[in-house]
Amino acid sequence: MSSEGEKITGETYLVIFSLAGMDFAFPLDGVKEIIRLRPITRLPFVPEHVRGVINLRGNVIPVLDMREMFGYEPMAYTKFTRVIVLHKDGSMMGMIVDRVLDIDPVSEEFIDRDIEKVKLPLGVSREFIVAVVNWKDRIVYLLDHGKLIDRERHPESNESGSEENAV
Repeated sequence: MSSEGEKITGETYLVIFSLAGMDFAFPLDGVKEIIRLRPITRLPFVPEHVRGVINLRGNVIPVLDMREMFGYEPMAYTKFTRVIVLHKDGSMMGMIVDRVLDIDPVSEEFIDRDIEKVKLPLGVSREFIVAVVNWKDRIVYLLDHGKLIDRERHPESNESGSEENAV
């Protein structure tokens, strides 16, 4: 999961963001850039959480609303709303989040990768969470950007066997 650029002296760099009142993160090595929300071209016949596409310096990339993807209440976009552009194997995808909180190195001692005992946020499948991070006295759920991208690129292969979080 990690690359040489991500770890320096036992630290993992994370892009930490808020979504529906909870804190999540992506590993920095999976993030191409963070941009302000811009006009999105809608596409017909796509799931509701797929907002459409944007042109980012000549690259047309799909943009998804993470609130709707996880089944959270929709919210009007604000001046703090951002698009986190993820990349994996040459593919890019934008994820709309409520607010980016920080890009921060987190010591490995504050990252718990044993998530089987952790109560997960409602709506987020266990397959997308790789760790729970204790960051500045807050709980942050570390997401697997690669699995999110793969799910959207190949939704038919993820319809069965996905373990949804129960209350």
